[in-house]
Parts: sequence; C-alpha cells; structure tokens
Amino acid sequence: AGTGSVCKLFVKKVTCNYADPWRKHSQMSGTGTGFLVGGKWIVTNAHVVHRAVSVMVRVTTGDPIKYNARVVSVGLPCDLAALTVDGCFWEGKESLELSKEIPHLDDNVTCIGFPVGGENISVTRGVVSRIDVNRDGLLRIQIDAAINPGNSGGPVLGANGLVVGVASSHLKNA
Repeated sequence: AGTGSVCKLFVKKVTCNYADPWRKHSQMSGTGTGFLVGGKWIVTNAHVVHRAVSVMVRVTTGDPIKYNARVVSVGLPCDLAALTVDGCFWEGKESLELSKEIPHLDDNVTCIGFPVGGENISVTRGVVSRIDVNRDGLLRIQIDAAINPGNSGGPVLGANGLVVGVASSHLKNA
C-alpha cells in the first residue's frame, strides 16, 4: 500500500469565541495528512479537523480530484479522528494495516505526509527515541524523524510496513 494509501486533507475551520458566540467568525484554511484504513475510513489527528466546517481529501495517486470528507468521530484527548468519504473515492484504493505490536526503542520508522510548503508527498525516516505514558494515561511514542506542520495525521510505519503510530508535529507544554 505505502504512499498510495496516504491523502492530503484541505480543511476550513471556524474558531470558537465563547465571549461572542452569535457573531459569524471568519474561516481559516489549513492542510494536514490522513491515511486509509479498513477499506472505508481515513485516520488523522483530531487537531487537524477539530471545528472543521469543510474537509476535502486528495489522494496521492490517480487524478488530483478533491473529494468531500465527513468527520465521523473526534477524540481530542488522544488527538485522533476518523473520517469517511462517500462515492467512488474508494475504488482501487488500498488501506494500510495497523500493527498489533508496540514498537521498541531504536526501531526504524518511516513517516509519510504533506508538510506545509509543498504540494508533493514527503517521506522521512528515523528511529523510536522514547516510549512514555503522558499525564492522561495515553501512550506517546517519540521519534527522531522530521515531522513538520502539515505532516500531522500521517502514518508512522514500522520496519514491516504496518502503522505503529500517527504523526503529530508538536508536544503541548514541552
């Protein structure tokens, strides 16, 4: 599957202003990365699609057509979201497989995504440099591969080509 199972997300969001909830606020545009799993789902980071009013998806292979995506679920504490796309989007697409194993320290990993500043897909490699549990009790795996804004939501693949994580380009309170 590899890079053909990774897609670029084009997101329009409206920020929330609790002090002025009735005023219409301007939209902000951004991009992120997602990847296909299970034959009908796109996984990405929650912060990529949180408060989205529009999400468009473009795959890396075939025609550069953007498809409307629908946010199905958002998990803010774990920073994960699931999207789906209706229609012919899924024809001829392969999904990535999720690993049942947690990677070990110093294991090789590959990150695939669409960092800001270019239209083409980017592949970076590195190793697992830390495995930790954060204050919320969630597993976090730190890698030394370059991850930049726009890579968020892309797959982190282990040496066997299975997904071992989802890239996130920042650490809160670091």
